[in-house]
Amino acid sequence: MQNKLADIRRDRGISVAALAQAIGVRRQTIYAIESGAYVPNTAIALRLARLLSVTVEDLFLHEEPAASLIAEPEPVEIIGNATNLRPGDPVRLSTIGERRIALPAGPQVDFYPEMDGTIAAPDGQKGREAYVQVLQEPEGYDLLIAGCDPAASLLAGSLQDAGVRLIPWIANNSSALQLLKNGHAHVAGCHVYDRKSENANLLFLQKNFTDGEIAVVNFATWEEGILVPRGNPKDIHSVEDLVRKDVRIANREAGSGSRRLLDELIKRAGIASTQINGYTNTFETHLAAAREVRDGRADCCLSIGSAARLLGLDFIPVVKERYDFAIPKAFLNLKPVQILLDNLNRAALRHMLEAACGYDISVTGKVIAG
Repeated sequence: MQNKLADIRRDRGISVAALAQAIGVRRQTIYAIESGAYVPNTAIALRLARLLSVTVEDLFLHEEPAASLIAEPEPVEIIGNATNLRPGDPVRLSTIGERRIALPAGPQVDFYPEMDGTIAAPDGQKGREAYVQVLQEPEGYDLLIAGCDPAASLLAGSLQDAGVRLIPWIANNSSALQLLKNGHAHVAGCHVYDRKSENANLLFLQKNFTDGEIAVVNFATWEEGILVPRGNPKDIHSVEDLVRKDVRIANREAGSGSRRLLDELIKRAGIASTQINGYTNTFETHLAAAREVRDGRADCCLSIGSAARLLGLDFIPVVKERYDFAIPKAFLNLKPVQILLDNLNRAALRHMLEAACGYDISVTGKVIAG
């Protein structure tokens, strides 16, 4: 495929960024087309031709033999558990500012995971840098949200209709905010409980970011509590029951909001962590801990009410918390972020969060700071 896009674009005096914005794709997509690594679909080819006042044939001319569509592996930054990646492992790609980010693509039951590329061989990876064989350049915008709310999948469907591909990365409070600080996420979720303040999230974020650096917008208000099997066979009702010899918990890892909450509750109750069977048995997500209870490997865990709903467990509420989104103010004018903020105020998404997850949506979409 002979490609004259770069020459014609330069002749017209149009930058890559301006062309990408005009036809509704990312700059990386234009670069990939111009390099021959990506052959655009009919819709994009027509939009390019119309904007540049040429025919599609002027831009793309088929030659024999056809050039390979496989691009050279490109360098990226890996987030998440990079040390376990091997050549051929699938990854998802996102662009944050000028940085090309790759995330390990988690397995999906009975299906290959969604992927944009694979770790390349023989270069593989070194530390947090890797070479990735790009398999597709997604159209439209992408939005990488780091956080621990499993309801991110509901938000993904809402954003997709508006041309935004949500890439959720499951991470606890501390990890999500560190990713945001490092420029590895557009948005980070945060939930912190403080019985003395309903603005605990804001106070926590202000300690981690400079004044005026981020905006804070509410996603939902949820309940955290004790998850137990249906019927509550061990008759567990409070943290005081966790010291019983016949009770074993599935705990969240250090740095998570649920772990922070548990530690505060047992401290107020005068309970030492060494008195709790399973305290050191930790899991990295709300659903991972809840599955331990569902599958009988633990008698309870401290997690969110929506996890109990999803896995058919009983739930004993303990506290209500806001789950807020932290967004760098430098990103507020990005199109996908604007679409996110707009969707948070749409009735359809709010109704889904309320009906499916049991969330309180009374302040969903409200700007807490910024």
